[in-house]
Amino acid sequence: MIDYFLNLKWYNIFVTVMMLNMEHNDQIIVDLRDKFKQIITLCDSYRAENEILKKENEQIKNKLNQKENDLTDIEEKYNNLKTAKALVSLPGNESQEVKTNINRIVREIDKCIALMNK
Repeated sequence: MIDYFLNLKWYNIFVTVMMLNMEHNDQIIVDLRDKFKQIITLCDSYRAENEILKKENEQIKNKLNQKENDLTDIEEKYNNLKTAKALVSLPGNESQEVKTNINRIVREIDKCIALMNK
């Protein structure tokens, strides 16, 4: 009979330990679940921030391209202005020769454009 009570006592201790262990495991699972939720929330917020940054980056690239195009246009206008100023400052006959050459070049360009359109 004593063996029975000793076994029962050890059984109760074992059950108690197992119950405590299960409660501890349940708490670990709850803690893990909470941490996963936090990680998922952080991940979602980083994704949203990343999308915003990608859009801003694209806008900045577009602005840069526009500024580069503007600079090219301004440089072209400046070169045209320098050419026009040089034409004005040439003596009479040279100025007429330059104008004739420019007209000839424009006609050649028009011919090329017409050939490309065919």
